[in-house]
Amino acid sequence: MSKFTFGKSSSTTQSPITIQDGLHVAVVVQVAHIGLQLAFDRNKEPEGQMAVAFEVASGELIAKRMKFSDHPSSGCFALFNSAFPIHDESANEALGLTDLLGKSVLIEVEVHDAKWPRVTGILCLENGFEPIKPMTEMLEFDADEMDRDVYLKLHRDIKGWVSKRVRHS
Repeated sequence: MSKFTFGKSSSTTQSPITIQDGLHVAVVVQVAHIGLQLAFDRNKEPEGQMAVAFEVASGELIAKRMKFSDHPSSGCFALFNSAFPIHDESANEALGLTDLLGKSVLIEVEVHDAKWPRVTGILCLENGFEPIKPMTEMLEFDADEMDRDVYLKLHRDIKGWVSKRVRHS
């Protein structure tokens, strides 16, 4: 029996990140409905979740996944309130994921082990911070209506979350 040695392909090496801890101006360039995701507490039912990819001024993308929630301490609530700080709710105008595309916000980033950036906070763009223009293609994706071409262009984290969704038979 021959031995098998596992080795990483040199073509799959990940480029080092340049983003640092702290506040960054970012623009939403990818939005996705990633389907039902298992809850952290395995006794709870799966919940529908969304994901966004933020592009910072350097062109790097950072993805964040969150539950669809209007609770004031949720990431979804923070994202929509930051992207639309003066939205008039009395106008009965519902906002959707596609409305987020191209919106600039402030994101707070923590970097673990110098290679794992994580968005820990989403804030309104304050005075003194200029919105940025996206350098990459803006994408909208829905796991329930799979579009292979769009899927292949998504941030790697978002693709991973979509692949882990709960499928109903």
